[in-house]
Amino acid sequence: GEQAGDGVVVTDVNIIGVLTWVSASGGEPAVLTSIDTSQKETAHFSPLLLPDGKSVIFSVQRGMRGTQRSQGRLAIVSLDDAAKGPAPHTDLEIKGTGAVGFVDGWLVYAGDDPGTLMAVRLDVKHRRVEGAPIPVLQDAAGVIGARLAQNGTLIYSHKAASENDPMLVDAAGTTTPLFDAAQHGPYMNPRLSPDGKHLALQGTSPQGSDIWILDLATRTSTRLTNIGSALSPAWSSDGSRILYVDNHTGKAEMMWQRVDGSAAPEKIFGAPDILVN
Repeated sequence: GEQAGDGVVVTDVNIIGVLTWVSASGGEPAVLTSIDTSQKETAHFSPLLLPDGKSVIFSVQRGMRGTQRSQGRLAIVSLDDAAKGPAPHTDLEIKGTGAVGFVDGWLVYAGDDPGTLMAVRLDVKHRRVEGAPIPVLQDAAGVIGARLAQNGTLIYSHKAASENDPMLVDAAGTTTPLFDAAQHGPYMNPRLSPDGKHLALQGTSPQGSDIWILDLATRTSTRLTNIGSALSPAWSSDGSRILYVDNHTGKAEMMWQRVDGSAAPEKIFGAPDILVN
């Protein structure tokens, strides 16, 4: 996963096992975190850059190695501490497989149960949670690719073997299908725009995997890429561009693409030593 902030990209695809960060204008990625072997850590993944533009929530895997990711714990690290190398991170002491969003002091995240999203108060300044986590969404089918916009809109996909339907969920828990999965499905990695009005998601094309943009008001979709190898979309902070992984050579390259299609895709950096499955 990767997150784009105010001029910064934080990702877990550049170096296996840890997080890295790079300027959105390009350059060499710098290592953000380091594995704490004294705590039996084996990998850091699923970063979420908070609205302050410098704090990153991520998941810590412990006690396992290889490609399988265990249900780990959440931690926080600051880009302010990474100027001279990997920064120390703080264990938030809550179990979770990935942060979903941070709004009005509440951190929403995927917990132990694959069908449950949790929320807990987070004091970012002091790097600690306040009170006990509470469930905010339960879906027996399983939840994948959930994301929370700054206006409080939550979107997620049902977990399924071959088909899924992007669903819009309001504050009362009412779910509304966005469009038929047969159009471009199955879908992965839905990402809400910063203003909560559009959705970028990874869908299926005759060529393979591509990115679509959905207008939530009109329920119309526009295909952004036509390469058959576009993965994991993320929005720029101003909502004008989409960051995605291009895997056409079998190796990850981070690309920018303007949402309005007014310019050709722009390569930010490549990761020649990392394969994207």
